[in-house]
Amino acid sequence: AFNRLADSITAALSRAGKSSSSSHHKLRKPDPFDGSSPEKLRVFFFQLELWFAANTSDYPRARDRVLHAISYLRGPPLDWFEARFSLDEDDSPDWLDSWSQFCQELTDQYGRADDEAYYERQLHQLRMESNTKVTDYIQQFDKSASRLHWGDSALRSKFYDGLNNRLKDRLAELPDGRPNSLSKMKSLVRSIDQRHWERQEERKQTRDSSGPPPKTSTSTAPSHSYQS
Repeated sequence: AFNRLADSITAALSRAGKSSSSSHHKLRKPDPFDGSSPEKLRVFFFQLELWFAANTSDYPRARDRVLHAISYLRGPPLDWFEARFSLDEDDSPDWLDSWSQFCQELTDQYGRADDEAYYERQLHQLRMESNTKVTDYIQQFDKSASRLHWGDSALRSKFYDGLNNRLKDRLAELPDGRPNSLSKMKSLVRSIDQRHWERQEERKQTRDSSGPPPKTSTSTAPSHSYQS
């Protein structure tokens, strides 16, 4: 089975190379997936989709895409697919000719069992530290929020909860209250935070340009001793 799998992958890659009249788009090739992390599986799928989108003519059939993806598997995932691989039309697995089924097989074996519960926990635990920039917080927030099916109101409330007190205090000063949408709140706190760090940099430059304070010298009058 392994020899058949290797030969099929080699043939698919050879067809892809011959069908392309020019060099591949300057995209990074997908990172190999070894099953060590469910989070890496999402990245693996995303990188493959980018690769296929940029080189559509090289992978006209679902089987070409599946075999190309298998060529990037390592360790247990490769062993798992190799054990189920067959080119026999009467015995070939359905996922060999279906990209969506292949992805589902890989997800069932090496994805996270309960994605939504995991990302809910991540969102509930997310807190912005006082010495960090809000762009970093937003990036982490969006990473989890994009996996959930929450409405704007729930996400906006959770986003506010995780902000540090410095930004919450500034939002509390707004005469019209907090923004009524998540996108508006993100935009506003970005602006507030940017001004904060710009001011911090101004203060630092002022301190650096003024230099250290002058040293003050203290002198004591000499003492005299008299002998009678």
